[in-house]
Amino acid sequence: MSDPWAEIDEHILNGRNIQAIAALRDQRGYGLAEAVDAYSERCSWLRKHKSGDFTESRMEYGDGSSSR
Repeated sequence: MSDPWAEIDEHILNGRNIQAIAALRDQRGYGLAEAVDAYSERCSWLRKHKSGDFTESRMEYGDGSSSR
C-alpha cells in the first residue's frame, strides 16, 4: 500500500502550495477551507519531522522567489 501523503508531501516540500491544496481536495474530498486547514497542519508536521527535506528555506517558501 502506498503512502497516502506522498503526493501532497512532495508538493509541499517543493513549494507547490496550490498543487498541494488541490491534491488534498481531490484525494480527500475536502472543500477549500478544509483543504487549507489540512495543508497548514501538514506543513507544520513536515517542518517538525522532515525539516531537512524542504527545498526552500522558511523565508523563501511561498514568497514567489522560487524558480519553479
